[in-house]
Amino acid sequence: MAEYYECDKATIVKSASCLGLPKRRLGPPRQKLSDGDVQTLIQLWNEGLSANALRIHFGVGKRIIVRHLAENGLVVRQYAKNAKGVDNWAWRGGRITNSGGYWMIRFVRYV
Repeated sequence: MAEYYECDKATIVKSASCLGLPKRRLGPPRQKLSDGDVQTLIQLWNEGLSANALRIHFGVGKRIIVRHLAENGLVVRQYAKNAKGVDNWAWRGGRITNSGGYWMIRFVRYV
């Protein structure tokens, strides 16, 4: 429209806003789950399925799964990215401090 009327896009947006026209949503349509699917989602979540497994099961994005869980008061388990030392899932050994304050070298031996 801006090209047609030879004006700036911001002018078109402001004029539409003054006329009370709703903004057009760009991008793909918003994915939704039906009420029955949400109840199934909650049941499967409580049984221990991950958000990724639920995403595949329902054929929607992970954000949609997380949003529906949060809307229903369920806490989404988060991966601790900042875990240090033995608390980190990828830790394979290294220096640790024991209760006496001494440095210990620890490693995992693969057999």
